[in-house]
Amino acid sequence: MLAKDWALRKSRYDFVVVGSGYGGAITAARLANAPLDPKPSVCVLERGKEWRVGSFPDTLEGLLAEQRNAANPLGLYELVTFRDISVIKGSGLGGTSLVNANVAIVPDAEVFEKTGWPAGVKLETLRPYYERARAALGAAPHPRAAQLLKVQALARRGAEIGLEARPLDIAVNFTLDGENAFGVLQKPCIDCGDCVTGCNVGAKNTLAMNYLPLARRGGADIFVQTEVLWVEKLAGGWRLHGRRFTGGLSPEDFTLYFFFFFMASCEIYTTEILLRSRAAGLELAP
Repeated sequence: MLAKDWALRKSRYDFVVVGSGYGGAITAARLANAPLDPKPSVCVLERGKEWRVGSFPDTLEGLLAEQRNAANPLGLYELVTFRDISVIKGSGLGGTSLVNANVAIVPDAEVFEKTGWPAGVKLETLRPYYERARAALGAAPHPRAAQLLKVQALARRGAEIGLEARPLDIAVNFTLDGENAFGVLQKPCIDCGDCVTGCNVGAKNTLAMNYLPLARRGGADIFVQTEVLWVEKLAGGWRLHGRRFTGGLSPEDFTLYFFFFFMASCEIYTTEILLRSRAAGLELAP
């Protein structure tokens, strides 16, 4: 398990990373392993709980019971609905990597040519970093893709309209049976199809299999069941206000002091934190 006992937290950290999805996990891993002297203290805060391989629900009743809501703040699956958009996301150590299909697509070059991207952001500029992430996540096509009925059906349909169906890179382990490069035990994929409800085999390369162990190995303190509500600027740094869930519906309030802050808790949750912080007096751009 990667999470640390809450009682062992420091009163102040150099860096606090909110969220343990892709942005948070990679940021924490880079900070914790950076060749800096003195070595900075890094803290990762995740509002969900840590899930062991084999503990994910695999029945309809289990899935319904793990919906995140007011009555179940530690639920794994969260559906957020607004007027213009609805989002399904994961709430747990590893974020949505726990419950997505782990498809890793490199955008086409024309994506970065559209209005709104900074002039220096191009595919060729970013390609080395895509490759770096692909290697860490172990993303590659399914080695037996041509044998899968879904792929065969897509190939037939594609041929009818003059197109070719090609398997995409997915962050799933198909060969290793043992310890991976990050010191985590894994098993090969068995094609069970449970990627989007939670892998109970240990084959899916979620962030709990790579970047989060790397962050922990570098000295980062990882805490779960800790929800950040708002932040305030102080004379000598920042103070974070949050609440910690210990299993019941009555969370414990907490504060944490830090010097640098990375909000990586998805666009929706990060925006919530910013708006609450602004309501509490933090100056923000419109």
